[in-house]
Amino acid sequence: MRGWCGRHPGRRLAIGLFLLGVLGGVVPGVQDRQSPGAGREAEDGREEDPVPRERPASLGRALGGFRPLAGDLSWLRVYEAWLAREPEAVRKRIRQTVTLFPEESFFWREGARILAYDLPVWRAGRAFGRGGERSYRRWKGEAAREAIALLARGRLHRPEDPALAGEIGRLYWQRLGDPERAVRFLAEAERLADGGRVSGFRRWRILAELEADRPDRPGEGTPGGRSGPGDP
Repeated sequence: MRGWCGRHPGRRLAIGLFLLGVLGGVVPGVQDRQSPGAGREAEDGREEDPVPRERPASLGRALGGFRPLAGDLSWLRVYEAWLAREPEAVRKRIRQTVTLFPEESFFWREGARILAYDLPVWRAGRAFGRGGERSYRRWKGEAAREAIALLARGRLHRPEDPALAGEIGRLYWQRLGDPERAVRFLAEAERLADGGRVSGFRRWRILAELEADRPDRPGEGTPGGRSGPGDP
């Protein structure tokens, strides 16, 4: 127990209460000045990649060495909301978690996957029989853009992390049907990667390039699972 401030139970109690307050929601969300998931439009009318205008807030100075613990506890609350299929609670707790411990790649990557893959399915399920099937493609695109915006904010904290760049590329390809843009991010991930992960990103980049060259490629994205080349 010496790691919890040694022989100072009063200090341990104060820190514990502070963490409980933080995990109770007294944390500013990770927001930039852009609309979530929305990219700017270029002069030719195409949507540009979302670029946060400021670095997300972090409670690092306040929590010090307790940030990893706070992040893990907060992620458990993400999982709790995920089990209950509560989209707004999931969003709030993902923002909370990456605010508490933005240095952890897993939180950004898995948070983005929940936004991109699970939330549109939940929404379609709730609207089944009331037009949800017809709207799913639009909802899938909106969710993918929201996930990409989250990953873009994560890259402000982890600019050399190949997994985040690779995840953005994969979402552009598989969820938005934009292999050309995917190639750019996958190539960047390949450049940043080291060791065995280089070949994984290279394989995905080559596949995206082949998809981009197909004249008959589907416009809604290529089906694929949640796991990607940036996974450990």
